[in-house]
Amino acid sequence: LFAFPLALLIQHSFQNFKWLIPMMLLLVVLCELNRAMIWEYRNGIIHWDSMNKELYWKSIEKLPMYFKACY
Repeated sequence: LFAFPLALLIQHSFQNFKWLIPMMLLLVVLCELNRAMIWEYRNGIIHWDSMNKELYWKSIEKLPMYFKACY
């Protein structure tokens, strides 16, 4: 469902080059955040049922563990 707006945004970025680099950097950062959240879920840092705003921000604080494990 979100693929079509994303494709239009990327197409617009390629037509307007001043947006190309910021758009690609944003996509890379969001993809890496997605990978980190998947890693945290698989390692039990993010709970599947009882997450709230405070617990989510505490999981963000544990992102250096992800980078240490993956890189």
